[in-house]
Amino acid sequence: MGRLAALSIFSAIGFTIGFLAYLAYPIVSIWTSNAVPSILLSNVFIGAIAAGVAGLAASLTLVTRWARKS
Repeated sequence: MGRLAALSIFSAIGFTIGFLAYLAYPIVSIWTSNAVPSILLSNVFIGAIAAGVAGLAASLTLVTRWARKS
């Protein structure tokens, strides 16, 4: 697999995960606000953290699997 193809696939997967995390953000922010009421964070901040963690986990997993495969 060429470098451009690999980067394109990782970019598409990262975009998809970020998109899905953004859609899941209202559920995650409500759950987090109810689970930890002592933390006074805005819902936007909690959603951004959730999207970032989802993108991080997906990217790290994919790159690690790709590196072991090569």
